[in-house]
Amino acid sequence: MIDDMHDGTVAQGDAWLAREVPKILESDAFNTGGVLFLIVISANAKRGYASATAYDTSSYLKTVQTNLGLEPLPCSANAATVATMDDLFDVPIAAVPRP
Repeated sequence: MIDDMHDGTVAQGDAWLAREVPKILESDAFNTGGVLFLIVISANAKRGYASATAYDTSSYLKTVQTNLGLEPLPCSANAATVATMDDLFDVPIAAVPRP
């Protein structure tokens, strides 16, 4: 809980990322179809904003599915109550038009 900045400082989290991300990016697992989900980076993200909402992995999944225009998977026993991470952005979460 220290390295993920839940209980630790931003500096501790940044130090962990500086050590571990290069290892991940150089790994065979990453370089043969892997993916690293680290943080939300978007032109539409609210700058300097910290949400008071307690999100979980179901919220993350539903946010990605909504953004991709996919039907939400039942990612919770009560899927209708799973919130998307709308408050993190300046615009509503919606499907991104694809070419």
